[in-house]
Amino acid sequence: MKQTALLTNIFLSVFLLISCSKGGGDRTVDVSLASIATMTTHTFTTTDNGHIGYWLYTPENPTDNMPLIIYLHGGSGRGSDLSLVTGASLPQFIRDGSVKDIPAYILMPQCAADKTWEQIGAAVIELMENIAVSKKINTDKVSITGHSFGGSGTWRLGATYSTKFSCIAPLSGSVPASAASAYSAIPVWAFAGANDTIIDPSFSIAIIPLINNLGGNAQIKIYDHATHFEVPELTYKDHSVNILNWMISNSRR
Repeated sequence: MKQTALLTNIFLSVFLLISCSKGGGDRTVDVSLASIATMTTHTFTTTDNGHIGYWLYTPENPTDNMPLIIYLHGGSGRGSDLSLVTGASLPQFIRDGSVKDIPAYILMPQCAADKTWEQIGAAVIELMENIAVSKKINTDKVSITGHSFGGSGTWRLGATYSTKFSCIAPLSGSVPASAASAYSAIPVWAFAGANDTIIDPSFSIAIIPLINNLGGNAQIKIYDHATHFEVPELTYKDHSVNILNWMISNSRR
């Protein structure tokens, strides 16, 4: 009887993780997550017949009017193999269970190998808006973050589509100081490693006071002695930073 009950519980858990996909494309279910929260793969077709693959994290017991976080991967995630997206940073932490119980949907699109986030920005926004409708997202609580190539993408999409986001959190990204005015109406929390030899932390350091001088709300955290690839773990896993909750707590003005 105990063995039968155990098998029944396992079956029910797997059944709860699998449901019909909406919004086009095949999806797989990652059953390695620590709870009934899921990470699933999809393909979205844009209005100009382009295609963008993505992962979607759905929290346990999702409800209407939940926040949405967009995560932009680094350079190693580019291509057409969606497994590359979960090989590092926040997607990896979610998948291995070291970051969990996030009370928000997380959209993790994939950038093509020959493109930049800025070049596919319109497609990312169209995808975001599709998810917002299908999952009944609170559109005043849509935020964006990313590391390295994705950190630079966060800066750029945050500037181009600032009215779409409640806040931005770029990690180890590059941004020209001349763009400061684009962030004056959106909260910014930037992160960088002092020993980053791949993307100079001075990019992020220089723009923060310029944003604030223009009436913005910007801050930066520099990790002493941290290298480029140490920043995601230091940021996303640190409960004292609590960056995901900070993003969720912000609402669009």
